[in-house]
Amino acid sequence: HMEIQNLKKKLVATEEEVAAAMRSSVESAAMTSQHQAAELHQHRSKIAQILDENAQLHEEITRHVQSLNTLRASQRDMGAELSRAIQTNQILKSKERYLESRVESLANQISQTVQDYEMRLSSSRSIDLSSSGSSESDGMDGDCDILVEKQST
Repeated sequence: HMEIQNLKKKLVATEEEVAAAMRSSVESAAMTSQHQAAELHQHRSKIAQILDENAQLHEEITRHVQSLNTLRASQRDMGAELSRAIQTNQILKSKERYLESRVESLANQISQTVQDYEMRLSSSRSIDLSSSGSSESDGMDGDCDILVEKQST
């Protein structure tokens, strides 16, 4: 009988040990589960934060691409405008050279006309003086003829 009682005591002790081990295991599992839940929450928060940063970066990239496209269009427009300005400048320089040449040519023609006129006037006066005043003309009629003759040439 004592042996049975000893066995009963051992059985009760073993049952208590098993119950304690199970409680400990359940508590440990609960703590592990809570820890895992906390870690899962942290990871989900980190993922959400990274997704937000990613969206912000995409928006920033979109803004920069738009700015770059605007800048390129502006540079194309300025390049075309500069090209037109250079072409206009070249045309104006060419016209300026032509006009300078034309002015020089006209100045030479005027100078030559004045010299011819002065020579004829001088020659007509010397003829009038040598004729000793046979005509009472003031010399204007001859001058006018010379001027008309020179303008027609």
